[in-house]
Amino acid sequence: MPLSKPLPELRRDLQDLLTEDLAAALSALRELLPENTDKHSLVLALLGRLKDANKERIRNTISNDDYQRRIDTVRAECFDLVAALEEIDFEVPAASDKASAAKAARQGSILYRVPHRMPLQKPTICTIRVAIDEDAILEDIVLDDDVRLRPRVEVSDMMRAELLDPDGEVFSIRPLSETEQLVREQGYTQWLFSVKPRVEGEHQLLVKVSMMEYNPQLGRYVPREVSVLETVTIVTEAAPADLEPAPLKSSGEQVTIGPQIPAQPAPSGAVPPPSPGSDWKFDKVIDPKPQGAVPPYPTRGVEEAMPQKKSRGGARPLAVLLIFILAGGSATWAFTPAPTRAWWVASFQDTAEAYAGYVEKFGDDPRARTRVEKALFLKSEKTGRLADLRDYQRAYPEGAYRGQVLDRVNQLDNRALANIRRQPDAEKISRYVQDFPESERLPELREAVGQRSDLLPVLEKAYLQSIREQPTEKKVRVYLQEFPESERLPEVTEAAKSRPELFQKVQPALEDAYLKKLEAAPTERNADQYLKSFPEPKKREKFEQILAPRPQIRQRVIEKMERSRDVGLL
Repeated sequence: MPLSKPLPELRRDLQDLLTEDLAAALSALRELLPENTDKHSLVLALLGRLKDANKERIRNTISNDDYQRRIDTVRAECFDLVAALEEIDFEVPAASDKASAAKAARQGSILYRVPHRMPLQKPTICTIRVAIDEDAILEDIVLDDDVRLRPRVEVSDMMRAELLDPDGEVFSIRPLSETEQLVREQGYTQWLFSVKPRVEGEHQLLVKVSMMEYNPQLGRYVPREVSVLETVTIVTEAAPADLEPAPLKSSGEQVTIGPQIPAQPAPSGAVPPPSPGSDWKFDKVIDPKPQGAVPPYPTRGVEEAMPQKKSRGGARPLAVLLIFILAGGSATWAFTPAPTRAWWVASFQDTAEAYAGYVEKFGDDPRARTRVEKALFLKSEKTGRLADLRDYQRAYPEGAYRGQVLDRVNQLDNRALANIRRQPDAEKISRYVQDFPESERLPELREAVGQRSDLLPVLEKAYLQSIREQPTEKKVRVYLQEFPESERLPEVTEAAKSRPELFQKVQPALEDAYLKKLEAAPTERNADQYLKSFPEPKKREKFEQILAPRPQIRQRVIEKMERSRDVGLL
């Protein structure tokens, strides 16, 4: 939709609204951005997170601090979104773009469990599972070392899963589910196999998962296969031989899914899913059983066979499975350096606590230097707290993420100033200077205070604190402009002297401030104060002119100057 005002002006308006009313800013963005676009979807996601946080706070399931952190994080991400807006973002996608978006590949997860030790001549359940929703694939499972997860594997709305014996005589395999099943948007689709080892020793099983695509030239569905070989050790010791599905582990990977093709209902008989795994590859196309020349391909009643409940409790166990996937097996995992293993765990848990634990454990380990920096950054991203952002800035002043961290600090700076503008008070002003000592926005503080004379001493103290902690030329000049007759000029002078190159720039302005005071009140105290502050004054001639009508004061001051020079003070 055409913009009613230039984009820079619109962006400023949105940023101002963000500091005042997060919900209103998100609602405005939702209305401005065309539907079915990436940034419109981002806004909807942020609105959803705001709504979830409000629900949890109302129900008292999170503390006020946790609630505020969530709101701050949403606000920060919204600031980033607004800053990245371009005019093209407000254009409605063409019909062809919408059509192609509808056909775009989806993402899902494939998980399978093939036990690596099976008792001889006793059946063991093996499972394959496919889901669009990463959370759903973790439903009703317990993770163990035999579970594998494969993310970002291309799948369609109909999938085929098989468990095969490459040697032909080692295993007796009995499918307990339909070979081809529908993959729904919600829940998971599962295949179960009863596998009975016949020969003792170490052998292989082939996990084959195929994406079914309709080929109009052939007039039927054909599979694109993803195959994984799993090595299984057959043992003779007794082991439980029930046909209940063994506990599964998940590794939360996602799969790309092709265009959906309308399917007709068909016999039910689906069963729960599998576990992900090793080196996947696309094999040659293999004809499925004859299915007729015209789509849609007959479907199986997956939704009748398996409940489509959505689970969200497996995020942490998922990390464990991904570690095994990335490690490629327990042997690789065992020989992987400890900092790397711990990083896999922390990154898949993806929480502030996990990253903080990694920093604490490996902060001094040279092997983990890069990951420690990233962990510290990600921790600050998760919490959105100024203290965590400052921790990163202190540890890595020239770090790889310094730009992103500075952006977050500036966003918090904007919010703090907006809060002071709404309702200025002494505590907020003091806190602002403590939190943002580098800020050169002191004039905005003065503007916020307005005619509140009771806050002027607080404001001057805040100026001085900011100058002492991080003196800059701009801060010094602003202070001299706002408080030209201050009795605390020596404090400003000492702070400027801590940086010789800065003092050289501001010395003339500082001397002018002292001399104006001396001119207004030509006392010996003011004269002494000037000489002590500037042992090598640049404006001595003006200093003597001011004192010329008062020869006694001038004489005493000149004598003090000479004595000071004699003892090396000047």
